[in-house]
Amino acid sequence: MRRVIVLNTKGGCGKTTVATNLAACYAARGLRTTLFDYDPQCSSLSWLKIRSRELPPIHGVAAHEPSGAPLSGAWQMRVPRDTQRIVVDTPAGLRASDLVGRVQPSDSILIPIQPSAIDIRATADFIRDLLLVGKVRQPQRRIGIIGNRTRRQRNSFDLLQRFLASLNIPVVEYLNDAQIYVDAAEEGRGVCELPHELAPREVDKWRAIMNWLDEGMEDRTPVARPTTHGEIRPIVPMSHMPVHVPKPVLAAGEPLRATQPEPRIPAFVSKDAGGTRH
Repeated sequence: MRRVIVLNTKGGCGKTTVATNLAACYAARGLRTTLFDYDPQCSSLSWLKIRSRELPPIHGVAAHEPSGAPLSGAWQMRVPRDTQRIVVDTPAGLRASDLVGRVQPSDSILIPIQPSAIDIRATADFIRDLLLVGKVRQPQRRIGIIGNRTRRQRNSFDLLQRFLASLNIPVVEYLNDAQIYVDAAEEGRGVCELPHELAPREVDKWRAIMNWLDEGMEDRTPVARPTTHGEIRPIVPMSHMPVHVPKPVLAAGEPLRATQPEPRIPAFVSKDAGGTRH
């Protein structure tokens, strides 16, 4: 049984989109899948309720606990014994400290992020805390980033790429800002369950995501694959990467903690609320 946790403290970044599509892809591959929804809005379970019984089944668990932290408690007791894959949709506002001791070495973590200055600032701070406070970074644990609702012709996409290039965390895929995700969600489907000709690029992206997740980390060697622009982008296993803490964005006048190294802010992300620098 393997678990994939989709998380980011920023709301509206696409956690539910990623979680539901992951669950649909696993189910479509014939794997017995359980979808945990820790979000109080229960968006993933709402998607599951409209899912046709003719589609591969997915077991849903309403896991939101107002008085408790996500992933706490005996969550294993709520998983059917024959489950092979678990996908976890986490709520917005999740703190890295909530994950201490609750993320297992065998878990994979996917962090969706949208191409906007606000999302980049929030995600930079969250990743910093995830590594320093949550202490989830270990050689045997896989962490990947998914760019969500991207448009390559926009300046915001260039900003996102420059930010992600400053991290030693692999970018698994860039999902397009496509209507096909809305259409699939309205039917309780994943993009991978639609005819390939309707959205060939997005279907192929999800195949790449699933392959990245399912490849055993111990047996994984660096692989290079072409991007949309024809460049060769290596996907590097976590065990081959040095620990790197992203440069945080501090509020004006916020003192630095003496126990942490002095952070440097990327030149393209402004510390104030005025926007970005190019």
